[in-house]
Amino acid sequence: MRVLFVLLVLALSITSCTEEAETLFEMDYRLDYNIAAGLNTFETHFFELSNIPTNATNLLQANNLTDGEIEAILPKSARLSTVFLTEDLDFIREVSVRLINTDNQNETEIFFRENIPLDTRDFVDLIPTLPNVKDLMLEDFYSISIRMEFWEPTPTFVDVKLEFDFQVQ
Repeated sequence: MRVLFVLLVLALSITSCTEEAETLFEMDYRLDYNIAAGLNTFETHFFELSNIPTNATNLLQANNLTDGEIEAILPKSARLSTVFLTEDLDFIREVSVRLINTDNQNETEIFFRENIPLDTRDFVDLIPTLPNVKDLMLEDFYSISIRMEFWEPTPTFVDVKLEFDFQVQ
């Protein structure tokens, strides 16, 4: 029994020794857009925002780094919320946020949330995905596609903001 316990402790200590990359800085963004009134529940709705500056050059200079020193840029956190706290987001069922490569129009999902509860108020926290988006976020500009599905038709025009950040390693 002791041998089994020792083997278990040894196995756990070996697997927990993975080295985590150091966070050098974070890239924070805020995007505002409008969800129109009366959008139906039978279609998937896309909101595309183009030519958003990354500020990568300024962030690298401020942190005394070059793009060659960056190993990865990973999605960290995101929140979708209303600009005016008078509306609720309880009509949203699913959200997917994707970075768009402007050269070949490939999309990379960076945040998502499925089956959003019906009692949602004025914000929805999104779940980050795992891809390294270094190549896209070190460009001068990027584009984003926000894919949404609804529980019910949108009740009114809703001004929303998407706040998100990346962890630079």
